[in-house]
Amino acid sequence: MLRECALDIAAGRVEASLGGYLFKKRIARPGQGKIGGYRVIVAFKSPEDWRLFFLYGFPKNSVSNISADDEHLLRIIAQKYVSIHDDVFRRTLENGDLIELSE
Repeated sequence: MLRECALDIAAGRVEASLGGYLFKKRIARPGQGKIGGYRVIVAFKSPEDWRLFFLYGFPKNSVSNISADDEHLLRIIAQKYVSIHDDVFRRTLENGDLIELSE
């Protein structure tokens, strides 16, 4: 489900561009539609840069949206992640600080 979501985002199919490499995407609940599903906030720079970071996810029925303060903080985090150097990125994967989705 997350891989499909990432491919959609890379193709430009998002519900909202929040600026600063931050995007919001709807994900359907299994067996249901997207309306009552989940929302994810991701950091993504461009299709040429293969890295996409899932920063925050929430069920739509418990949280209607993120606050302006949360959005601001997530934008700062997104800018840090999309500009991370390859060596640092590899170390964070090796340390288990990030989890990579495999094909």
